[in-house]
Amino acid sequence: MTDAEWNSWQSTWKGAMGPLPDVHARTRREVRRHLLANVAFFLLVAVAVAAVAHVFSVPDREPWVHLIGWIILAFFGAMSIGYLWIQRGIAVRATGNPRAAVAFLERRLRVERFVAHLVRWAYLGLCVAFALVFPRLVADHQAPKLEMAISFSFMAIVLGVTFSAPWWVARRNRPYQEEIDRWRRWMDEQSL
Repeated sequence: MTDAEWNSWQSTWKGAMGPLPDVHARTRREVRRHLLANVAFFLLVAVAVAAVAHVFSVPDREPWVHLIGWIILAFFGAMSIGYLWIQRGIAVRATGNPRAAVAFLERRLRVERFVAHLVRWAYLGLCVAFALVFPRLVADHQAPKLEMAISFSFMAIVLGVTFSAPWWVARRNRPYQEEIDRWRRWMDEQSL
């Protein structure tokens, strides 16, 4: 929706009671954030895949190293496919009238909630696979218990953060959802 179209919509609201919600500006910001989040996500995946590709370029590596490389690639593949699948229907497009803008904002929050669950379960799967393979990789090393203690401790910390992602994403989004609900109620009251 162009600014002129938006101003036209606002002029129809002049008879409404109470402050006009600034849905348009918020939606434009969220569309930009959504685009930046997509670019950042796939840039991080590309950098990680490029880093893992080095594992496969050295032919005399242990088979366990190659297996961990495949596990990491599977993790990023699952994250990418899940990320794209979750975003079906959100479409960063012109948001149209104020109701369409509010609907976009709600879809954006829903995507964030689903991505938090995706991160939780995909990382848990990565941890399980890593826990099965890593001890075999370091079994012949000089201090395998120390390596496992360091690696598993770090993975446990990250697992704690990722497994709690749905909780902290919901907590962070609660004020945004309340704001969207207020806008929707206001539009309903004004019959807009």
